[in-house]
Amino acid sequence: METNGYQRSVVDYSGLCRGRKPRSQRRKSIFFGFILIMAIVLLFVLKCRFPLDSFFVGDEKGVKSEQSPVSASEEMRKNIYDRNLDSMAVSFQLVSIYARPMELTDIRDAADKLAPVLGRDADKLYGDLKAERSYEWLAKHVSPQLAARIADLDVPGVYFSYENERFYPHNSLAAHVIGFVNDEQGLAGVESYYDSRLRSGIARQLTDGSYDVSPGETSQPGHLVLTLDLKIQALLENDLRKLLRQTGAKQAMAALMEIDTGAILALANMPAFNPNSFWLSSAESLANRVVSERIKPGPLNRLFMLAADIRDGRVSWEEPTEMEIFHGRQLTPRMSKKRVHGPLSIQWHSFSSGFLGSPELADFDSELSSDALSSLSVSLGFDKDRQLDLAAARLKGTDDKLAGRDNSSYLFAEDNSVTGLSLLTGFSWLVNGGHQVKPYLLQETINNAGQRQSLSHAYGQLVGFTPEMSRQFTSILADKVKAGRRFYFGRSLALVKGEQNNRIQDGDESAEPGNVTPRFQATLLGMGPISRPQLSLVVVLDGAGIDLSSFPPGQSLFNEFMGQALSLLNSSEVKVDGLPQKLDYQEIYHQWLTEHDLPRSSGDDAAQTFERMPDLRGYSLRKALKILQPAKMRITVHGSGRVSSQQPLPGTGIDSNECVLNLSME
Repeated sequence: METNGYQRSVVDYSGLCRGRKPRSQRRKSIFFGFILIMAIVLLFVLKCRFPLDSFFVGDEKGVKSEQSPVSASEEMRKNIYDRNLDSMAVSFQLVSIYARPMELTDIRDAADKLAPVLGRDADKLYGDLKAERSYEWLAKHVSPQLAARIADLDVPGVYFSYENERFYPHNSLAAHVIGFVNDEQGLAGVESYYDSRLRSGIARQLTDGSYDVSPGETSQPGHLVLTLDLKIQALLENDLRKLLRQTGAKQAMAALMEIDTGAILALANMPAFNPNSFWLSSAESLANRVVSERIKPGPLNRLFMLAADIRDGRVSWEEPTEMEIFHGRQLTPRMSKKRVHGPLSIQWHSFSSGFLGSPELADFDSELSSDALSSLSVSLGFDKDRQLDLAAARLKGTDDKLAGRDNSSYLFAEDNSVTGLSLLTGFSWLVNGGHQVKPYLLQETINNAGQRQSLSHAYGQLVGFTPEMSRQFTSILADKVKAGRRFYFGRSLALVKGEQNNRIQDGDESAEPGNVTPRFQATLLGMGPISRPQLSLVVVLDGAGIDLSSFPPGQSLFNEFMGQALSLLNSSEVKVDGLPQKLDYQEIYHQWLTEHDLPRSSGDDAAQTFERMPDLRGYSLRKALKILQPAKMRITVHGSGRVSSQQPLPGTGIDSNECVLNLSME
């Protein structure tokens, strides 16, 4: 056949198809053959990577140890230190020991070798190892020393199971800064904000568009060195506890900043929580209120009105002459408007909107236009909420409908609110010479090679507020400080709505001042020393009962605190080129056992059986079952999620071998 000049040949394909199966059957054969091959490959991979019985001991590695099982693995989450390289959060390995009876060449010999080291009866251990089961736990969560002794026995069929654990040696100290970890994931504080750096070092973009690690900065995880000083932190937390006892306040928060850099030296919230058992704390205790809750500064806004007057030229000030400095004369600023001189005869001054405040704040009134005040408010950053390098938290009391409104002048309305961190930062800019410092917590990192890398924190000049204006502002505040005092504190009281205060306002006879103490939100804002400001402090008490006829609570307390903090800061021997001390994992292990109230294995001079019930609340079911394994109890489980309650109760004696665990998703 010829078509358009081409020869087309006819080919008979029928012979090629003789004896072949229909196409549908061929497809089925190929499909099932592929599935069979993939199943064989998968089983081979799993068998090589995981011992068969490891599926019965959880998700841990069933690998025999050839050396001391406990070590600081490079794969573990990196540590967190304070500015003096004191450990705040550390990671270590918990080791459990189990045997595979089918792999024991001589069960009697193995029992005789293991029993003395484990502190168990050899005959009973022999009986347990002869039982027809795929594995037998020998000891749970043992000490590094015991694990090393078992490894030295080199008994075939004995394996070690590893579990990475996060531990906070100082318990609740600085808990709201550190945060906590669950299942290797940072959930709050620095642990959450720098989670990628602590785990892998790979940059992770945050919700505000920034990165927890600068892109391209490092590809390795690193230990974190924070700006916090744990000694100063402990002083601040102790003082807050004293104030809670003295005033009966429900909550308290405070932050201390290094004025020239923005470094946060201490940050505290009360009541606090223990990150080692964070699940036992309420949501209110976990909240970092310094950055997540608004407060009412009330008459403290007049400090910023004074700054606006200075910037507008409404307050005159003259530099001291050399003769005045030589003779040590106190500099008294010359203000163009009338001021109150002499000792103050009252402790509180009444302001509009129901606020009370330090009497000298009444002097700092302003007749500036709203535009002038708004301009300064924007310059100080009050048009947005200031944040720290902590896990972002939604601000209480905020409304999405108001998110787009103009907040540039809200600070200067006494009934409006601002976060404690924003208030502290704006005030610090006024007394540090006008430098726009950004509050921060991460000071530097330490990589696996021990190399320290300091982080740069840029700052700029505050537009329209010069160092001369800052000195004038500081000098005016110094003129209000009593003789012998080194630090300035402004104080504000906002009446809290509640049953007691309502009775006072309604004229209830049983609610006379002598019978009922009014409740306030008390705010203290200070800085010092006056001669050269180095530190700034904000303290807020919620629901504080304050006797208005007495000296303001916390005044002397925080004068002393600021002096101690300044002394520690100036005398602190920061290890600029040093490295953290090598961790004692044996000591960390014993601290961990004590903190979690867990029984020690018999090889650590304690009975393997439980004398009292451990606290399992907050644990996953898998972890709770692993803890209870040595007790060989009959366990009944209700619900799903994490352990919310248990029987027997934590700390009680065990009268029977039955245990009930109730789980919930909350």
